[in-house]
Amino acid sequence: MQKFLRHLNPWLIKKGQAPLEIVPAKVGLRPPKGDLPLTGQATISFVLLISGVILQIAIAGSIVTYFLSSSRFNERLIARSFIAAETGIRDAQVQISRNGNFVESGTKTYSISVGSDTSEISVVRSTDNPNSIYVYTITSIGTAFSRKKKLVGVITVHQTTGVLEFKSISEQDVN
Repeated sequence: MQKFLRHLNPWLIKKGQAPLEIVPAKVGLRPPKGDLPLTGQATISFVLLISGVILQIAIAGSIVTYFLSSSRFNERLIARSFIAAETGIRDAQVQISRNGNFVESGTKTYSISVGSDTSEISVVRSTDNPNSIYVYTITSIGTAFSRKKKLVGVITVHQTTGVLEFKSISEQDVN
């Protein structure tokens, strides 16, 4: 074994380093104590610094991606709640056109589902006697997940001819 180690020794030793010694208690070769090379100490600090910067960039990118995707999801929910509210207004319009006495007195309240969303509709009828017109005020609150939109529509129906006219539709704050 000594011969073999002497044969490899010139290739294993760098210039300025002490020759390798055989350590009987442990298996393996090591340089003698006190002559340890001091290479690699700055490298680990540099690697840790670079990996910390890369980690911060990755975290910042994931946070930006999260906020962009959640804002798009929020916009989609708001649009779905608006469509559900508008569907409620249109449904009440169809109900009134089919049945002139859809609401005889007070308020008629009902709910419909629009896909996975809902619309709560309330219809109030008042009478404009000088013009012989029923005035229907339709309030529809569309709900998509936790987002709500409120639309209020006004429809008039002539008492004798039954002509239905859509006067207005407006968006209002949900209380």
